[in-house]
Amino acid sequence: MKKIALGLTAFALSAAALAQNIYVGGAVGQAHYDFDCAGSPSCDKNDTGGKVFGGYKFTPNIAVEASYANFGKAKFGVPIPGFGVVTGDLKGEGFGAGVAFFAPFANDFSGVARLGVASNKFKLSGQSETSTEATYGLGLSYNVTKQVSLDLAWDGTRGKFQGETVKLNMFTLGATYSF
Repeated sequence: MKKIALGLTAFALSAAALAQNIYVGGAVGQAHYDFDCAGSPSCDKNDTGGKVFGGYKFTPNIAVEASYANFGKAKFGVPIPGFGVVTGDLKGEGFGAGVAFFAPFANDFSGVARLGVASNKFKLSGQSETSTEATYGLGLSYNVTKQVSLDLAWDGTRGKFQGETVKLNMFTLGATYSF
């Protein structure tokens, strides 16, 4: 009985120690699609995007992360003789995993650099295409408390749709909670 109690105590302490290195966050901001829409009478490459993420810090400066990003949609029109302008929405989202490098540099301020891979999916008129791409980002955080920070970040990636490469950039403002 003592061995079981000691084992459960050791497990509980280990789980508590691991939980202290976990963080989750979310952000919303401006997403920008970079693709050629020459010849299109209307083209809006900006929309509201957002992301959620979570990670585990192995050290105070290195973590592994998983994320989901929604890049909103780009809107454009294509002139078709006899029909006028046909409009479309290109929607993008991605699931990613990678490494984050944290660097405190002033009281309550720190920077972060992210590098990973993402499965990015684009949809247009009922068709979709998924590609695996690099994802990267830079951020600045201000610690409001020991557990809560406000984050300003830039994230970039790209994807492919119908043979074309679409670059994506997203500038966000969000918050992170560390356990």
